[in-house]
Amino acid sequence: MHTKTVLEKHMESLVDGYPIKRMIPYIATHNQTSVAFLVAIAKKESNWGKRVPVDEEGKDCYNYWGYRGAGSRGIEMGHGCFGSPKEAIRVVGARIDTLVNKYGLVTPEEFIVWKCGWNCDGHSNESVSKWISDVDIYFDKVNKS
Repeated sequence: MHTKTVLEKHMESLVDGYPIKRMIPYIATHNQTSVAFLVAIAKKESNWGKRVPVDEEGKDCYNYWGYRGAGSRGIEMGHGCFGSPKEAIRVVGARIDTLVNKYGLVTPEEFIVWKCGWNCDGHSNESVSKWISDVDIYFDKVNKS
């Protein structure tokens, strides 16, 4: 039997009532910084799964982060379409882990690469600032557990 950690319980209470809640056991397998980004970016990009890409049949692609790489169900609406919540966390979590562990991106300001890529020239200063600010709110909430 799986015993929930304090972090899992905190995340579940934070996202209660949202589709991402079913992903918490998979999210919790990552380090705390990656967990904070998985939760915070999902809030910004999809309102924790309430606004998501869907496939041709209208089924959830489980892409709550605006991830553009292909999932096992390809690309839908310009974003990866995953076959399950577990696959989504495996793929997106691995990318976030790489950005955190290999590139040392550990603040929402540094993590703006998620929105812009390595250069934000194609984005307004306002949209960049808003993305950072919004992600920071939930990044901090997760890290307070």
